[in-house]
Amino acid sequence: MSRRREPLTPVYGLHAVEAALAAGRVRELWLARKEGEATMRLRNLAKEHRVRVRRATAEEIRTHAPQGGDQGCLLLATPLERLDLAALMARLAGRDDALVLILDRLQDPHNLGSCLRTAACFGVDAVVAPSHRSAALTPAAVKVASGAAERVPVVAVGSLLDAVERLKGAGVWIFAADESAPQPAAKANLTGPVGVILGGEGSGVRTSLVRAADATVSLTPAGGFTTLNVAAATACLLYEVARQRCAAGG
Repeated sequence: MSRRREPLTPVYGLHAVEAALAAGRVRELWLARKEGEATMRLRNLAKEHRVRVRRATAEEIRTHAPQGGDQGCLLLATPLERLDLAALMARLAGRDDALVLILDRLQDPHNLGSCLRTAACFGVDAVVAPSHRSAALTPAAVKVASGAAERVPVVAVGSLLDAVERLKGAGVWIFAADESAPQPAAKANLTGPVGVILGGEGSGVRTSLVRAADATVSLTPAGGFTTLNVAAATACLLYEVARQRCAAGG
């Protein structure tokens, strides 16, 4: 009985391609780039991981990457490894520095990619998001993430509320971003095992999740300009977590 081959997915964008090559999940590399330092790095990574390199035209690459094939490289790769909530809980067990980003109903894959990139920068263990009515980790999101999709797993769950309750039960303190919260993030204690919830474009964090959180925090001072998009808000909140941990010697 023949074994069914795993379906391949396109990966494009220079940084995303480099990260996927280094992770070793690639079947084939297509190049339409001029020879240079970046192209040589890709060729060397492909050789190291025994990946076939195919010379392609820019038009061929754009066929598979219509939203971002202008950097002249594309991979045919196996899908990213999936992590479920139980596996994430096992990774976080007993850790005082656990950090989880919880995204409620993001609709734009580009925002998901931006949040992933920020999450990787600040040492987030995983992004938890709903499996329905939320942006998926599409090739476009992976490109925007610029390699972060290989570093920070996205855990898709059926119920974000149940996931929050399980994280709380494991000792993770949950903060929901809410522009009307009286407590600014800078005044909250964001050290220790922490999960932060941010809401999708326009809708914010759902009321049920705000109620389930241990505390709410605002990101802008009273009277400040409050129309941060979710990617900018994620960067602000994760920076504050990192700042407090650094100040505390963590």
